[in-house]
Amino acid sequence: MKTEENGNIVIATLGGGLQLLNPQTGQFTTYTTHNSPLVSNFLSSIAFDLTGNILMGHAQEYSILDAKTHKIRRLIRPKSHKFLSVSSINQIFVDSRGLLWNAGSSGLSVYDSQSDSLMTIPLFADRKAGTAYAIAEDLSHTLWVTTDQGVSHLVADKDEGRWNFFVTNYTDVDGLQDRQFNSRAILLCKNGTIVVGGQDGINLLTPQSESKFDVTAKALFSGLLVFNQPVRVGDDYNGHIILDEELHDGGKLKLNHDENAFTIQLSSDAVCLPNRCRFLYRLKGFDDKWLQTTDGQPAVTFTNLTSGRYTLEVKVVNADGTQSSEVSRLKILIRPPFYLSAWAYACYFVLFCLLFMS
Repeated sequence: MKTEENGNIVIATLGGGLQLLNPQTGQFTTYTTHNSPLVSNFLSSIAFDLTGNILMGHAQEYSILDAKTHKIRRLIRPKSHKFLSVSSINQIFVDSRGLLWNAGSSGLSVYDSQSDSLMTIPLFADRKAGTAYAIAEDLSHTLWVTTDQGVSHLVADKDEGRWNFFVTNYTDVDGLQDRQFNSRAILLCKNGTIVVGGQDGINLLTPQSESKFDVTAKALFSGLLVFNQPVRVGDDYNGHIILDEELHDGGKLKLNHDENAFTIQLSSDAVCLPNRCRFLYRLKGFDDKWLQTTDGQPAVTFTNLTSGRYTLEVKVVNADGTQSSEVSRLKILIRPPFYLSAWAYACYFVLFCLLFMS
């Protein structure tokens, strides 16, 4: 149930379509599949977009009621001209950026109408998507989602036209109830507190202050694994020594072509940061997009890199999504196999010249 700016009360029903109640006259206006293009009379959730239109989530698709004309149409993606649909809907929500969020039995997804892109948000590393029950935006414009694993906190950031989402998960270890949360049972209070409801009552979530501070924490390269085998300074690996000194910012890592599946472990020099801090990283020369490490896994892994020169860049991300201004860099060289080395090409050239002269 929602309230329009004109005071009309908007009611979503499970089988009776959409109803608008004028509290002054006490009259209902009902929209169903019989008198409108409504996708279904079953409405899972409703939300207002930034222009005041009413978005309706059904089992999988969406309808929209124009706030000015009060005409209903199906929600169509502007570029592909296809109907917007998802696998399931528990709650829909439009945030202050205009992004349309969907919490459903297959997890959390978000639709950006400007780019016509529908993205699935991976809330849990190395686990199935799970179920998302409810979603709300706090006063700092970050998102809170109740799931079958607990509560997830999302910080959105747009970089070069692409959305990135920094996820922090909370469970009963952090004081949450350990049973299932209820669908659409979430509320933002005027004082900024988020209230979530479940089978064991309610939890009050108090987001951090809106004020941002400059994080100067620096990422450290704390370890190396090659094919899951730890490699330390001075260790012999495949007949040669990979590390003659510890990995460090501005340092170099040289690997043979058959050692191109490796993991670099990370840590931070700021012990005062919460233990939930994670890292953003990118491997220049391979992909310029910043990626985020997962909860409890402060490491980055690369496999099957072709021979060449790369630069690994890493920076710390605090639990509230604040990024460090310090970027640590490690140069990585993957040597080519002998038959693709510079010496091999020189030999090929000499042989070609000899064959040509003969």
